[in-house]
Amino acid sequence: MRILSSALALALMTTAASAADLISAGVVEVAMTDEVASWSGCYVGASLGYAAQTTATVLAAGYYDGGSHVAEGFNVGGRVGCDVQLGEMVLGVVGTIELTDLSGSNAFYPVGPGFPEYTTTETSAIATIKGRLGYLVDPALLLYGTGGLAVIRNRHTDYDTTPVMSFNGSVEDTRVGYVVGLGAEYAVADGWSVFAEYNYVDFGQKDLTLVDGVIYPGNWVNRYDNTAHAFAVGLNFRF
Repeated sequence: MRILSSALALALMTTAASAADLISAGVVEVAMTDEVASWSGCYVGASLGYAAQTTATVLAAGYYDGGSHVAEGFNVGGRVGCDVQLGEMVLGVVGTIELTDLSGSNAFYPVGPGFPEYTTTETSAIATIKGRLGYLVDPALLLYGTGGLAVIRNRHTDYDTTPVMSFNGSVEDTRVGYVVGLGAEYAVADGWSVFAEYNYVDFGQKDLTLVDGVIYPGNWVNRYDNTAHAFAVGLNFRF
C-alpha cells in the first residue's frame, strides 16, 4: 500500500511539473509572438507597381475639347514610415516616392478630317505623404486606409498638324493633389512584412502654357485635368 501511495504521489508530482512546463512554454510563446507581431516602430520598404493616369485636355483653356487619354506603365519605389500600435489599432505616417514610365496620347480633329492634333502625357515620378489608420484582424495581419498629399511630375505635348497654324509645343509641370487608398500588410518574421495597396490620386485642373519656338511663333494655353489609379506590392523592414 505504501509503495502504491508513493508511486501515485510521484505520478502526480510529475504531471504537475509537466503542466507547469507547458504553461511556462505557452507564456514564452505568447510573449515572443506578441514581440514579433508588434507594429510600433519605424520601417523602410521597396515596391513594384502599376499606375494609370487619365488626362483630359481642353485647348486654349476653354476653346476646344481635346478629348482624353490614359498614360499607363510600371513603377518602382521606396518608402519610409512610422507606426504606433494602440491595442488592435495602428496609427502611422508614411512617405513614398516612385519612379515611373507612364505614357499615353490621343488624337482629335479641331479643324476637320485629315488634320489631326495630338496630345501626349509622360510621367516620370510620383511622391506621397500619407497618414495611415489600420486595424489588426490578426496579430500579424493589418488592414489599413490612407490619405494625404501627392505630387506628380508630368510632361505634356501638343502637336497640331494644321498647315496654316501648325503648333508643336510642350511643358513640364509639377502638380500637387490629394491621395486616398486601401491596403493590407502581413508580418512575416524578424521585422519583415509584405504589403499590397491601391491608391486613387486627384490633381484637379490646371492651365499650362505650352511653348513652341520653332514652328508656331507663340505660346498656347491648355487646361489639363489629371487623375490616377495606382497599385503596388512590396516588402517592408521594421526596426
